[in-house]
Amino acid sequence: MCLGSQLIAKAFGATVYQGRRKEIGFYHDVEFDSTTKSRLFDGIQSPATVFHWHGDTFDLPYNATRLAHSRDYQNQAIKIGSAVGVQFHLEVDAPTIQLWLDKSKEELSAVPYINPERYPKHPQKHGCHTKKHAIFYQNFKSEFNL
Repeated sequence: MCLGSQLIAKAFGATVYQGRRKEIGFYHDVEFDSTTKSRLFDGIQSPATVFHWHGDTFDLPYNATRLAHSRDYQNQAIKIGSAVGVQFHLEVDAPTIQLWLDKSKEELSAVPYINPERYPKHPQKHGCHTKKHAIFYQNFKSEFNL
């Protein structure tokens, strides 16, 4: 999802660049914007706890609607016409998170403020993600008449 949002932003002429700090792990800080222009996040509490795995960000493309932001990243979700970019991961489950952690030990060891050992083995205890994932995709289908 997050690379997709960066590619969408770039395709619509925005700049993609390294953020101030990597966001990897669960954060309870994503707030939803423009709820009158899009109902994609209806039914998901704001601020939301979501799983992040990114260090890059992007400027808001011309004619884009910002749908979500966080403390460190102003553009967490955007919409341009029928293109939707989401910088965080509603789709992950415990096995996926563990796989990413296992495959990224060297990368993570270079980031002193990230401690993979503190990530829960059961992300549903963090209020994540299966229900939010289902709500988002139902809203997506509804918003685009699919």
